[in-house]
Amino acid sequence: MSHLSRRSVLLGTATVCGLGRLLSAADFWKQKEVANWTEEEIEKFITRSPWAKEANVVGSVESGERQETPRSGGMGRRRGGGGERGSPVMLKGTVRWQSAQIMLAALKTSLPEAFKDHYVIAVSGLPVSASGRRESGSSNTEDRLEDLRNMTTLRTTTQEPAGPDLVQRTKEGAGPFLFGFPKETLTIGAADKEAVFALEAPVFSVRTSFSLKEMIYHGALDV
Repeated sequence: MSHLSRRSVLLGTATVCGLGRLLSAADFWKQKEVANWTEEEIEKFITRSPWAKEANVVGSVESGERQETPRSGGMGRRRGGGGERGSPVMLKGTVRWQSAQIMLAALKTSLPEAFKDHYVIAVSGLPVSASGRRESGSSNTEDRLEDLRNMTTLRTTTQEPAGPDLVQRTKEGAGPFLFGFPKETLTIGAADKEAVFALEAPVFSVRTSFSLKEMIYHGALDV
């Protein structure tokens, strides 16, 4: 074998190995158990993976409305924040498929008992008055959650949109909103290619698509 041929083989092998490492790094959840993930890998998984999507929340807010303090995987204001009602804002954040076993393992948490037998979507960083109601004390918390419940749907490529029957907020009003969709009214299976979460509030909207064929964990669809 000539020197040039040996060099070509070595370069080709290095390229293949390098590509393999890149693919492995990109889909580390297919290669390693959750317990062996690094902190960096966990952060990537819970913010940018088939189970966690960056989402634009586009709309407007009232004068002086307080936004959540941006957190890891949460939403932060990108523009706007003027003074008048209707001031345009763009929030960037993450919509997570919280009920997936791999997501719960990565977050080292469990679902509230009320969400048993539900598909659960977690949305972080929505405006405090996410339903569009004016802030007037904690007494209206249940009303605002009910408004959000009526404004939200989850659909697949084979089924009509279904609404959640539960909406809660974790960490005593400081964490993400949890939207629970009962599995008895929305059955997600192998025939479904995509699931779309949509929240259409009076002052903003968010829409996120999940590719179900990519949400495979231990050989099965994990939602």
